[in-house]
Amino acid sequence: MVCGPDDTKETFVQNHVKVSHAAAHKPEHVEVVFIENNFDPVPGDTEYDALMIYLIRENGQLSIKHDLHHLGLFSLDVWRRLLLDVGFESHEAEYVEDGKSFVEFACIKSA
Repeated sequence: MVCGPDDTKETFVQNHVKVSHAAAHKPEHVEVVFIENNFDPVPGDTEYDALMIYLIRENGQLSIKHDLHHLGLFSLDVWRRLLLDVGFESHEAEYVEDGKSFVEFACIKSA
C-alpha cells in the first residue's frame, strides 16, 4: 500500500490557496480551473476544511461548482505510529511539488 497525507501538522499552511488548470483528458470545448483553499477553523485540533471550487467553461458558458471536505490533520509521528500499530512496516520518501514538501509511505503488511 502507498499512502501520503496532503497535509500534516508540520506542513499545513493556514488559508493556503492552490490554483491549477485541467489540461489532460478533456474535450476541446471544455476548460476547467481548479481552486483549492485549505483552512483550519479551530487551530490546534486535528481537523481542517478543504474547499474545492471548479470553474468550468463549456462552449464559452461558465458554471461554478464547489465541494467542501472536512479532513484530518495529524503529525508525521502519529502517521508513523498508527501504521505500525496496525501491522505495517513502512518506508518513507519525501518529494517536493510547487515548493511544498510531502511525505509518501510505502507500507508492507506480512500475511
